[in-house]
Amino acid sequence: MDCSSLSNSDFESSSYESLSSETNSETEFEDTITNTRLRVCKKILKSERDYANSLDILVRQFQNRLEKKNSNQNQIVRSQQIKAIFSNSKKLLSSSVELIHTMEYKLLVWNNDIEIGDSFLSQKSNIKLYSQYFSQYENALYELAKCEKNKAFSEFSKSQERKFSTNLRDLLKTPILQILIKKDLISELFQCTKSKHNDHKILSQYLNFLEEFVVTIQNKKQQKLNQIENKQQTILQNIQKRFVGKVV
Repeated sequence: MDCSSLSNSDFESSSYESLSSETNSETEFEDTITNTRLRVCKKILKSERDYANSLDILVRQFQNRLEKKNSNQNQIVRSQQIKAIFSNSKKLLSSSVELIHTMEYKLLVWNNDIEIGDSFLSQKSNIKLYSQYFSQYENALYELAKCEKNKAFSEFSKSQERKFSTNLRDLLKTPILQILIKKDLISELFQCTKSKHNDHKILSQYLNFLEEFVVTIQNKKQQKLNQIENKQQTILQNIQKRFVGKVV
């Protein structure tokens, strides 16, 4: 084709079509990013709902009913044992429900520029609840094992487990698993959030916070395991010394 035969209108038309094509591509890309963010946010919301449902069973069907049985009849187990087993589960449930309501509203009015990172960052102060729960978790299992030797408690627990197709120990572990699940989902949301989006910095801060918290918890657990191992080694060494002394 001879370029000299092209008129100005031909060039203008070609330029317009090129710009229009680029604009459409950018719009499609933006829509893809937005849809991906929305999809991940829906995953986070579903995860939080599942978590809240588990906590609701733990609190209403186990803790509350057990407390009621204790108040209406002769004590099945001591009140302090109930507190030790369930720790601050009620506060964790309230925190989760609060996040669900916030996210539901955000997804209802969803658009390209919606900021959802602040919904997570506002939960940052509630991480103390998880820190408290984690620090008492081993003791909760210890008290649970003691209570399971009580026939009335064991019958109640097994009855509730059959009714709700769950396991009390699994329910008690839910908050620990949820932190790890949330960290992975927030990471996924961060990765599909463009750097120029207002959410990018907020999600980065919250993700770093969660990662540091998880590392701290893991370090504390490892320290406790080391302490137990050292204590066992000391006991074993003392036994060996006494045995050697007797042999001599």
